[in-house]
Amino acid sequence: MTLEELKALMKETVQAELAPVLETQRKYAHLLDGNGQQQTQPKELEPGIRLARFAKVMALAKNDVERAAKIAKTMYDDPVLIKALGEGTPSDGGYLVPEGFSQEIIPLLQAQAVIRKIGARVVPMSGNVMNMPRQTAASMASYIGENTNIQVSQPAFGNLKLSAKKLAALVPISNDLIRDASTQADQFVRDDIITALALKGDWAALYGTGTGDEPLGLKNTPDVEIRSVGAAIDGDILASVVGTLMQANVAFLRPGWIFNGIMWSKIYNLKTATGQYLFREEMNQGKLLGYPYQVSNQIPVANDANKTTDVFFGDWAEFMIGENMRIAVDASTEAAYVVGGNLVSAYSLDQTIIRAIERHDFGARQPKAFIVLTDVYTA
Repeated sequence: MTLEELKALMKETVQAELAPVLETQRKYAHLLDGNGQQQTQPKELEPGIRLARFAKVMALAKNDVERAAKIAKTMYDDPVLIKALGEGTPSDGGYLVPEGFSQEIIPLLQAQAVIRKIGARVVPMSGNVMNMPRQTAASMASYIGENTNIQVSQPAFGNLKLSAKKLAALVPISNDLIRDASTQADQFVRDDIITALALKGDWAALYGTGTGDEPLGLKNTPDVEIRSVGAAIDGDILASVVGTLMQANVAFLRPGWIFNGIMWSKIYNLKTATGQYLFREEMNQGKLLGYPYQVSNQIPVANDANKTTDVFFGDWAEFMIGENMRIAVDASTEAAYVVGGNLVSAYSLDQTIIRAIERHDFGARQPKAFIVLTDVYTA
């Protein structure tokens, strides 16, 4: 064997030995940077987790966004979060959470807020005011004879004006959870923020007075029928509600009921004269008289002899939620909050108060599409 042949053989042998190593290097090259260090890839997280992280690091940084970015790098090493903190926008309610983080919250609110789950329409508001036309009277048709003039009629239109209102939720969080970088702690903070916004939003959509900075709720909306029952609920009362809206030519695009847990129990236990349950089978499927229902503890029970309460029914496609789609967060360890009429200090309990502000408004585009039963006995 000549020297040249020996060199060629050695080269082939070395290449054969290196081939598996080179293939492995090629396969995983996308994970390595120029220094051979593994790159940190943004992790896929549950919706709303980065909103919670944003709030937590802002709390730890005492609302100093530059310091918050440094804390986020140490605590989470989340490039998306760190970049978002660098782009944080101050507002009158704290720092605006990046739009992408805020939009993740909307489906979560949809899952918790009864008024959203039942089918209310969410309409993005680009500004603080939105005007929505609504038809208040329809055109009329008529039969005519030969050489008879056609009677002219015109539809009438009104306007639903939505003006963004600030919903501020105060969420007390243990400082142990604020300092905890685990996903479970992030989930807890996220869920507390969402629950606070959802519950207050439900109350305002149903009972808001429309005065001051409060939205106008359905029960206080002019032209929504308020029907006083003055008795316990029964099948005839429920059927009459549905029949009234059918007679009014309501479209029934997203019809549904909203009542509280006490009323759910009363309806669930209604029986025929022979002892058969009237609605149990379909209520186990989430429907009443063929229409979906939702249960909300935001519907109160009066402290009177009959423990009266309300029942809402309507076509919720005609109930509008104008939403600004941005959430502002702020945090304080010195703030106080009220529980049961008593002022509680966050500092003394080693808590941080996270304030989340959402801007929205509510309105019934067609008030005739709703009926509110009042004075319904539960005792």
